[in-house]
Amino acid sequence: MPEKRTERIEVIEKDGTSVVRFRDAKILEDRAIHQMGTELLEVVQGKTGVRLILDFTGVKYLSSAALGKLITVRRRVDQLGGKLLLCELGPETLDVFKIAKLDDYFEICRDQRSALEQMK
Repeated sequence: MPEKRTERIEVIEKDGTSVVRFRDAKILEDRAIHQMGTELLEVVQGKTGVRLILDFTGVKYLSSAALGKLITVRRRVDQLGGKLLLCELGPETLDVFKIAKLDDYFEICRDQRSALEQMK
């Protein structure tokens, strides 16, 4: 059961790491993207050294505007001296990151377990 559930995300704390799962299979609409960005930034707000895993289980489609929000979150995590990992990207979602040449910008793990291991 999630520790925090908002309109667009669910957050669970595991071993000092915030694990976020998205509630939408398609992250395409402007309002949803804006809300997702706001909710993700609230998760890291003021947390120096924050450890964040974004779990893309169930996400099928992601727009370029959504990628922009994820870049903003990555920059904020970097400013806080934290670490951000992505995991459970399906083939379609991973292709979006590759086409945008962001598969090197974001650290991507195969699954949540390997992402949690990498956070240790």
